[in-house]
Amino acid sequence: MRTDYAELARSKADEESNPERRNELTEIAGICERVPEHPARTFHEALQCMNFIMWEEAGDDVSSPGRRIDQYLKTYFEKDILEAG
Repeated sequence: MRTDYAELARSKADEESNPERRNELTEIAGICERVPEHPARTFHEALQCMNFIMWEEAGDDVSSPGRRIDQYLKTYFEKDILEAG
């Protein structure tokens, strides 16, 4: 499943004429290839990892992670958002 999303993002990046959007799509593809098999390094990766895990566990019936999301993402948020300004 995740590789499908990575392939789709890379395909769209190849077709994209806007360099900024092309870079975003390439970044998305890289994230989809990384998580959740490998630990998230950034807030963006952590969010995508949680989405993949929830989709796989719930199938078509996506549900809440069961706890406050800030408990899972606080470290990534502080590192990426607060420290970076």
